[in-house]
Amino acid sequence: MATVELHRPFTVRAHVDGATAADIVQAVFDRVSEDDVRCVCPTIRGSWQITLATESARETLLQMGLDVRESFVEVTPLSSPPAYVSVKMPYEMSNDVVGERLASFGILASVQRRTYSFATSIETGVRVFKVLSPRGECPTHITYGRFTLRLYVRYGGQKPACFRCGKLDHKICDCPVPPSDTRRTTSREQPTVSRMEE
Repeated sequence: MATVELHRPFTVRAHVDGATAADIVQAVFDRVSEDDVRCVCPTIRGSWQITLATESARETLLQMGLDVRESFVEVTPLSSPPAYVSVKMPYEMSNDVVGERLASFGILASVQRRTYSFATSIETGVRVFKVLSPRGECPTHITYGRFTLRLYVRYGGQKPACFRCGKLDHKICDCPVPPSDTRRTTSREQPTVSRMEE
C-alpha cells in the first residue's frame, strides 16, 4: 500500500497551555479576517492547528504570532520536521528532568528508551525525546545534581556536526578534542528502539 502525503500549505501550528478554542479563535481574528480562517483544531498537549484560506493570512500569523491571554505565542509552519533529542541518562532518572528543559524548544511528543538488539529487555541508558515544532536553540547540556547530561539533537535539514564536540566544521573522525571514553562499540552492541512512553 502506498503512503499518501496530505498537502496542507496554509496550515500552521501554535502551542498554548490551558487555552480554550474561543481563546485561540479570538487571537487569530485579532490578526486576520474571519473569512481567512477555515479550521482551528486542538491536537496534543496544548498544540493547535490553524488552517487558513490564503498564503497572505498564513504569512501574517507566522510573522506576527498570536496574543493569547496577554501572552505572546509563536506560530510555526505545520511542515516543520520533528527534532529528535538523544540523551544518555541514568535508568532511575525521570523523563521530566529533560522534558521540562525541552519545553522551551518545542512540544514533547514521546520518549523512547533504547535497548540492545541481542537483549531487548536491557536498556542502553539512551533515551530519544521526539519534539514537535522545534524552535530556537535546544540546550546542549543539562545539569541535574551531580549529573551533567549531554543532549544530541537531529532534525530534517540539519547540518552535519561532530558527535564529540558538537561543532559544524568537522566530523568526529577529525575532532581535535580527545575522547573521554576510548572503548569501542561493537556491531552486536548497536541499540534498537523500543518501549515508547507517551
